[in-house]
Amino acid sequence: MKRVFALILILAVSVIAFERCSDKNPDPAVTASMLHNDYAKLWVLSEIWTNGVKGDIATQKDEHLLLTKNQTGMLIFGEVDTQPGDTLTCDNFDWALSADGKNILFTDFHNNNLLFDYPEMEIYSITSDKVEFHEILASSSSRTASKFIFIPAVKSNSNASANNKLLTQGNIKIWITTGTSIDGEVQVNACRRDDFYVFGTDGTSIKVFGDLHCIPGDTANNDFIKWTFIENETRIMRTEVNPTWNHTGGQQLNIGDTMNILKLTDTEFIYEVTNRFDGVTKKAVITNVPLVK
Repeated sequence: MKRVFALILILAVSVIAFERCSDKNPDPAVTASMLHNDYAKLWVLSEIWTNGVKGDIATQKDEHLLLTKNQTGMLIFGEVDTQPGDTLTCDNFDWALSADGKNILFTDFHNNNLLFDYPEMEIYSITSDKVEFHEILASSSSRTASKFIFIPAVKSNSNASANNKLLTQGNIKIWITTGTSIDGEVQVNACRRDDFYVFGTDGTSIKVFGDLHCIPGDTANNDFIKWTFIENETRIMRTEVNPTWNHTGGQQLNIGDTMNILKLTDTEFIYEVTNRFDGVTKKAVITNVPLVK
């Protein structure tokens, strides 16, 4: 028995040592997989440190970093508007790892954001539960590098139901709108075609409004919504909607609203909603396809 315990202890120490070593000498393929979860991974900002001092992230605590296996990404701004009156809800970018897998490079920003001033950062440490990015300073700099810590916004669920896996892949899945009809009339507004949902297996979701706004000057933030399946998983009901909803028009979201699932497969998600659009009750059918294939 003592030998068994000794062997277990040796294995445990070896695993810890390997993880620590891997933090400093990462395999690029392993690092990339941890960053995007072999599809897409949604990280939420946990801590910011500047000059060795932990910062206050009260206005940034729900900002999300989305990284995909296609090496595209997005910073999804939270409910708290750090720049009141602006029309930005997200920012797209491309990303890549350095050849040695130790740094991450961000390029092709659409707008200035949290990452814009840090186009290349060191991946100081990474596990499936946390990633820590450090600012890369010039050798002449006398200050301490800023660091950003992100944690997963959603934990994977291998026991999710069949429909949950279709909707979320057992973690997250990103659905972008490709078509909308309201009361049978096809909508051709390009502004609706860059909106998308991020559905989490844990019953969370984010409705992200793209760069194009149906209402010029709309200062709406993204909608953070909790949901659950009802009626044998044929409908999705909103159980909680962020209280800072502030659209000046468009669709009003309410607790108890439901999406009637017309079609849900790996490649298509079509749902019907009856709601108030611009103050009038109407029925809409919305078609979505995966953003990442």
